[in-house]
Amino acid sequence: MGPSCYFAFARDFSGEKFNYLLANPREFAVNLLYNFGFMFTDVVNYMFYNPKTVPEGDWAFFVSYLAGDFLTRFFFRDESGAARPYN
Repeated sequence: MGPSCYFAFARDFSGEKFNYLLANPREFAVNLLYNFGFMFTDVVNYMFYNPKTVPEGDWAFFVSYLAGDFLTRFFFRDESGAARPYN
């Protein structure tokens, strides 16, 4: 599992990926459009919950999870076709 995890991160978080997005603003916009609903949900969850109402009472995990999910969605989207209900 360790090597698979390493190679997935090495491929997906490489400088090539970020350089490609910076050189192609259209791809960056496509990422935002594709992930808008997920990002909106992150913002709503952050505004709705507080340290006393968060599920399982783990506020630190909840905030870091939402922040990481929100920021990652600027750069990545599912390109495998698995998320498309109709092909």
